[in-house]
Amino acid sequence: MDTAYYTYICPNCSKECSVPETQAGQNLTCPTCAHEFYATPPELTTEQSVEPAKPVFLLPEKLPFFKSGRRKILETRFDQLIALGSIDKYGEDELNILAIRLGLRQDDVYEINREHFIREFNDIPLI
Repeated sequence: MDTAYYTYICPNCSKECSVPETQAGQNLTCPTCAHEFYATPPELTTEQSVEPAKPVFLLPEKLPFFKSGRRKILETRFDQLIALGSIDKYGEDELNILAIRLGLRQDDVYEINREHFIREFNDIPLI
């Protein structure tokens, strides 16, 4: 009898991980980056209503030298998440992790969020 395999996407490096169905519902270790993540059993994803996956955001191989270029990458991801709706806790965490990977500070995420808010509500007339 053939063993069924499931494919999962590593939340850290976005690489595919194929595992036998016996490992579904357990913590897996990505063979590429060694990040540990939970392999959701397939029956849970089909029975429950699951939100569509957010588009995978990959960093460029070479990061810009100047902070302004790295901040532009962070702003791009912010805009992508806003386009999907409001940014929830997971989106905030993703942006903070991305900022760290880009060599930026959490204050940069806050500043981008503030600038977006000001742009969004700047044209509303005051009564």
